[in-house]
Amino acid sequence: MVVPPTPVVRCDPSPALVALRRDAVSHDSPPPRVVFTWTTAEQLEALKAGERFLSREESPTRGPSIFDLVVQRLAGAGDPAAGLLREPRFRRARFAWSAAWPTLRGWEGETYGDRLLRVVLRPEALVLRLHARRGFLGAAELSGRAVPITEVTAHPERLAAVLFVQDFGPGYGSMLGSAAETALYREVVLVNEAMLESWESGTDAIDRELDRSVDLVTAFRGYLASGCVRSLPTVSALAAWGLAGDEEDPVRAWYRALSIAGSRYDPSVPVLDALLAALGRVPRGSPRVTPLPTAAALAAPAVTAPAPAPARRPPPSRPPQRRQGGTF
Repeated sequence: MVVPPTPVVRCDPSPALVALRRDAVSHDSPPPRVVFTWTTAEQLEALKAGERFLSREESPTRGPSIFDLVVQRLAGAGDPAAGLLREPRFRRARFAWSAAWPTLRGWEGETYGDRLLRVVLRPEALVLRLHARRGFLGAAELSGRAVPITEVTAHPERLAAVLFVQDFGPGYGSMLGSAAETALYREVVLVNEAMLESWESGTDAIDRELDRSVDLVTAFRGYLASGCVRSLPTVSALAAWGLAGDEEDPVRAWYRALSIAGSRYDPSVPVLDALLAALGRVPRGSPRVTPLPTAAALAAPAVTAPAPAPARRPPPSRPPQRRQGGTF
């Protein structure tokens, strides 16, 4: 009797690594020029009807965000960057990330919607870096060139967003007098509509991002399902966010791509199946690209149309007059 050879399981991390390295973000990565944000069907229709892209200072149901509370606390301590963000022109915000899939499922008990928006920042934009535990760490141009915070405060019209990292553990919410979540997460907080170039929904670019997200999650799921992962790395998401260079382990690469370090994004096959199902339910179509107004347009006073002139009686008819010279 011939015993068949035992099949060899090839643990090839390459497909997952190639996909995940594209979305890896560390604390010193250049700010993204293109970001993605989820919204509801109702909010999308309001935007299409002309509502301002940055329209809310806080959630009507949940109140201020942890970002708001951190900025408020720092402003109270005299921080100049926080004081700038507390000015009315920077109080309206929308939260985003550099890829679509890391925020699709939201939090336990909280989702953001299933309509994906793609937002492009203006090329001259500046982005602040803020960690809840350590405060403001500097600023950067979209090229990645670091700039001092004083450049932002000297030219606030160029401020587009804040790269915010919630890196406090349990007890942080009570420290701010809030029952805010204490899970680790990071986000791009858009704070200045004048530094946003455009937003779009339902376009080919949206479809490409959704397809890319499906391919990425599928590749990582295949790696986990192969049985090659005997135990998960001990590195935490927060520690992974501080790493630099290309990652060689797909699980650590997954952590480095996350926006939310919550159970809905754990590196496990059932969680990834749920994420793939959510990606499959995202509606597509109805393309819309909307350029956003410049700072000058936003600051310009509203122009009221002049009142219509009263109706006038037509003049009495006259016989046609011959021109005295020139051409007809």
